Amino acid sequence: MKKTVINVILISTIVMILIPFLIVRTIKSHAGMFVSIILFYSINPIYFSILGVFCSENFKKMWWMPLVSSLIFVMGIKMVFDSNDKVFLFYAFVYMAISFISILLTKVFRKST
Repeated sequence: MKKTVINVILISTIVMILIPFLIVRTIKSHAGMFVSIILFYSINPIYFSILGVFCSENFKKMWWMPLVSSLIFVMGIKMVFDSNDKVFLFYAFVYMAISFISILLTKVFRKST
């Protein structure tokens, strides 16, 4: 279990901090904005959906992982983009909600089959 937690936190750090950092540092201005939009509207929601499915296997011990991943997202926004914009808190909340919805749907589908 401890190794699983470390792996999830490591993957969340890569997806929420390292990838945006590499985007900002390597891609030119307009293309970087385009890639950031892809990151915010497709890659991050897909990651949080997968995280929810993964956490649904042992929800009692792993319920807090979407919350921690959302906090890592907020830290990454602050570190990479140097932004205090409150809209990113909304994004973090939506991403966390996506995880919990995918947990719920996974539990419902597993129960029905």
